[in-house]
Formats: sequence, C-alpha cells, structure tokens
Amino acid sequence: MPARDAERLRAKVQEALQGHPVEEWTVRFADVIIDHREEPFAKPFFERSVARGVRGMLEDS
Repeated sequence: MPARDAERLRAKVQEALQGHPVEEWTVRFADVIIDHREEPFAKPFFERSVARGVRGMLEDS
C-alpha cells in the first residue's frame, strides 16, 4: 500500500476510534472500510472481507 493511502487509512481509523471503548474498535474499523470501500486505501480490506464472508457461507452450506 502506498504511504499516502496508508496515512489516509490511519487518519480515518484514528478518527473513528477516538473516544470509543476498545470493545467497539473492530466494529468502528469495519465501518471505516465499508464507508470508504471504493477508495484505494480501503478497497483491499473490503475485498478480502467479502471473500471471507462468501467462503464462510459456502462452508456452512
């Protein structure tokens, strides 16, 4: 990931986590990725999470 994209991701995640308890951080991180899924810094995370979800659904069948 290019440094610029990594910095944008870091900033968005820090903003989302600020003031929230640690227990909510996973959900907050996921919200950032979903909200910004078309941006270069979030797209790889979003695509991997969708692939994991599909794989999980297929394994449950």
